[in-house]
Amino acid sequence: MKITKKKLINHLRYTIVIYVLIVVLSIFLWDIVYTSTAYRAPENKKVEWYIGGNALANQEKLKEFMEETRINIMPDMEELSAVILFDSGMQDIYSDMQITTFVISEQGDVYLLTKDKFLNFARAGAFLPLDDYIENSSLNIDGIDVKRGIVTIPASESPTKTEITSIYGIPATSLKKLSQFDINPNDMYLAVLYKNKNDDNSVKFLNYLINTMQ
Repeated sequence: MKITKKKLINHLRYTIVIYVLIVVLSIFLWDIVYTSTAYRAPENKKVEWYIGGNALANQEKLKEFMEETRINIMPDMEELSAVILFDSGMQDIYSDMQITTFVISEQGDVYLLTKDKFLNFARAGAFLPLDDYIENSSLNIDGIDVKRGIVTIPASESPTKTEITSIYGIPATSLKKLSQFDINPNDMYLAVLYKNKNDDNSVKFLNYLINTMQ
């Protein structure tokens, strides 16, 4: 068969397409294998801080802070990480969807959310009541008006099927040092996910956060 320039070009184009598909498929399969086989810290050995309302927060500085906190304050933990969520505003619908997905799938331990989002999710029973931790001094709230974090959960959303009024969030407005991470704490609230699988360490991290960032 005579090889013409046209046939050669078509052959090369076909070969390139096949090659690209093979490369893409290989990367995809490798990603699946890596994700499924990579070591993951147990739930009771990690704390994740999910940050909303601050899409421009400095990820690198947050990463450094979380690792320093793990080494110096919580050495029993294998992993402390910070995740920046979608900002509010134009992407508000996507932000709500993202947070809802995380809450339902029980991802994240400590959340920093805008007031509206905090109230919405707190009333839906998404967060851990903090009253006992404040009473036994696991949470030092000196200088913070925690009354603003009191929320009433209707019986229909309560795990006990009765109306519950508790402190579900810590107002973050006074945590001015969060600005070092390009986080604006004004009208924001810190809360602990109800089903976080690591209550004590999540509260310990929250306590450290509110007492070092004032």
